Amino acid sequence: MTSDAAPQDMAPKAEAPQEPEQKPAPAPTPLASPAVRPDTSKLVIPHPVTFVASPYKTATTTVGKAVVALGVGKRDMLHRGPLLRDHLPAIKAANTLARQARFAPVFMEHHTDEVREILADLIKAVRKFDVFSDAPLGHAHVHPFVRKAIAPQSKFIWVHRPVEEWISSVRRWEEGHPETYARHMFWTSDPERRPRELRRMRKIHVQRFRALARAYPDDCLEIKVSELEDFTKLAEFYGVEPPEAPLKRYNVNSG
Repeated sequence: MTSDAAPQDMAPKAEAPQEPEQKPAPAPTPLASPAVRPDTSKLVIPHPVTFVASPYKTATTTVGKAVVALGVGKRDMLHRGPLLRDHLPAIKAANTLARQARFAPVFMEHHTDEVREILADLIKAVRKFDVFSDAPLGHAHVHPFVRKAIAPQSKFIWVHRPVEEWISSVRRWEEGHPETYARHMFWTSDPERRPRELRRMRKIHVQRFRALARAYPDDCLEIKVSELEDFTKLAEFYGVEPPEAPLKRYNVNSG
């Protein structure tokens, strides 16, 4: 008998499963180049300098001239009000970075290049000087960390004047130069305001000076006005012989 069933080899074959279509692999994303830090090695004051860092009316002019008399400085940059005004926005930007830092070496590691770029124009304007006893780089307008960043071979001097004597001297100076010191009016209109402001300012800036001194003790000197009767302590700081001539005092009033 003939079977109606199809022979085994005539049964329809199941289709082989189709491989999913392979899409070409995307090209690898190139690795980002590491950030290239700018070369700021030339954006510095390249020679040894001295910053007289205490506030005005603390014998800073006397110290600046004494540093020159010792032979460790040649040219003191005295008060340059227009230079301070022209570069004040850049100074404030650099100071803002420094105020957020507690340790000078950490600040130097992370912000030196940035600070030098911010203050590039100011650096160019002051490079010919090696002593700064007045504004903008003397006194306390620029944070000590910032000044160390732009002048690696720098030394700092803070002059201590008895606080009440200093406040009295500031009052006499500000009231005698009302066109320069807008706050002079507060000495009479609000007698407690200026002394309070001055004490607070002095406290803040001496703390910043000492923060720098902890990291660079050989580069920082605290000296009393009474120790400026001769060159002894300044000469020891610089490692030079004191001159025989007396140390001349400049622009200091008793208040």
